[in-house]
Amino acid sequence: MFVWHQSEIKDYPRPLGKLARELADLKYDVLAEFLREFSLCMEEDSQADLRRKRPKLAKELRETSKALSEAHEAVERAWRICEPHMT
Repeated sequence: MFVWHQSEIKDYPRPLGKLARELADLKYDVLAEFLREFSLCMEEDSQADLRRKRPKLAKELRETSKALSEAHEAVERAWRICEPHMT
């Protein structure tokens, strides 16, 4: 089943900059979980495009997934630094 990509987030009428700020203000463990889930979604999209014989797009989405996974790992490290100081 083909799903068209949306131009906005349903039920989220705010500007994307506001969404970015809200994500950045999450506790780092929660932000890391979001980045991990986002990475998995991009990998799923990559695999779907590979099945549709779109290797260039699949490659770029796989790179996106990898970058998000690296961001997840970095935020996890930041969380381990901060966690002992959380009340």
